[in-house]
Amino acid sequence: MNAFEKLNELSAKKKSHIILGLDPNDEMIDDIKAYGGLEQYLKYLIDETADFVVAVKPNIAFYEESEERRKILKTICEYAHSKGLLVVLDAKRGDIADTQTAYAKADIANYKPDIVTISGYLGAEDTAGAYLKQDPNICVYLLAATSNASAVSFQNSIANGLTIYQNVVEMARKYDSKRIGFVVGATKPDAMKQIRALEMALGYDLSNILAPGFGKQGGDLLFAKLAGKNAMYPISSGLTKKAYLDGLSVREAANNSCREINAQIDGSTPKSMLGLVIDSMIENAILKLAPSTDEITWFKLKSGAMSPIYADVRNIQAYPELLNMCCWLIAKQIRDSGIAFDQIAAVPYGALSLAYGVAHILGKPVLTPRKEGAKDHGSKDAIVGRFKQGNKVLIIEDVATSGSSTIETTELLRANGLLVNDAIVLIDREQGAAKNLSEKGIRLLSGFTLSSAFKKQAEYEKANGINKPMTKAVAEYLKKTRL
Repeated sequence: MNAFEKLNELSAKKKSHIILGLDPNDEMIDDIKAYGGLEQYLKYLIDETADFVVAVKPNIAFYEESEERRKILKTICEYAHSKGLLVVLDAKRGDIADTQTAYAKADIANYKPDIVTISGYLGAEDTAGAYLKQDPNICVYLLAATSNASAVSFQNSIANGLTIYQNVVEMARKYDSKRIGFVVGATKPDAMKQIRALEMALGYDLSNILAPGFGKQGGDLLFAKLAGKNAMYPISSGLTKKAYLDGLSVREAANNSCREINAQIDGSTPKSMLGLVIDSMIENAILKLAPSTDEITWFKLKSGAMSPIYADVRNIQAYPELLNMCCWLIAKQIRDSGIAFDQIAAVPYGALSLAYGVAHILGKPVLTPRKEGAKDHGSKDAIVGRFKQGNKVLIIEDVATSGSSTIETTELLRANGLLVNDAIVLIDREQGAAKNLSEKGIRLLSGFTLSSAFKKQAEYEKANGINKPMTKAVAEYLKKTRL
């Protein structure tokens, strides 16, 4: 049984997600003196909280200043183990393989940790792998989205259609999907939401999370609901320093923290990437739902048909985070399908932002057909971009109903000597587009279908006790019109 399995088993047994942080800084001097020294005080803290915590997390930085403190750290790790607790060594090591291996050997030999925190900037194999190779049961928490404010702009930067912290998760889960968890600051509920959504989109079980930031850093209890059952919350100041105990004993404070977090976790289910996209689309009026079964309140589509659902997808570009998620969903479907193609072409003009985003993620050039045809000046091109006859082109569309716009774009591309066999749409309304395109020799893929989107939405709401059903008009329409 690896350390995460032990941790989760102990968490279920104790009904606790709390880890005792042991970071003896200057604020603890008076408390340390009152108990006769650092070792005695740390043992007292472990004794008082042992019924309510699943592990201790000493930050190695507070113990490296002297041989005496290093000995105390070793003793405290042994003492925690004797109390049936796991040890999370907060080391944040991160270096090339041979150096990291030396760190790993030293940390394991000196402190025998169950789990170690790691900085993964030099790659999962070099950083996490150096520890995982030393012991088949040891696990690591890799830094993903931390609580410190100065890291926000970097960690939220976009690369390959994902934030930096999501890229860390994707990289690490591909290397080891069982023994690598992630540090995600409890002040970052949005990051936690995105990480869980990514993991579900990649088909992984939800990873183990270490979420520092409760207590004086102001962690958001919403985080616990988003993270789910296998997230652990280290609390240091709130359990180890009198100034933050608010008159409670250490034991009482541990019990209260345990209950507070459990209340958020019970019955919670993280939301999928598709769920986040649908939520954002409805919230920002990208997906508009008619309020009633009366067709007067419905929306007229390009085909002339009336619908209680309208996808105003062009406005996605007004919401960068939503646009990134949509592009990533499309890119993932393309990768999973194994389509071979040379270039991407956007159906003008609603799909332009999607096509450019997906092209950036996949590293492919873009062609832009002119909806109005060839211009009457300059190069007089009907298609903007560079291409050779015989190139394979993948068409990207925003919404497909009958597929007529995609067929028009296909005919233009084929007339210019390009090969078109595949198209992908962000939203397939399932009203004949796939069949119509197939008759033209085009396979249609989708980021998602309307029926699957609302099915997932309904499943999520049921699992979380949310009573917010879609309008009757939408439900009946989906059932009746799906082809």
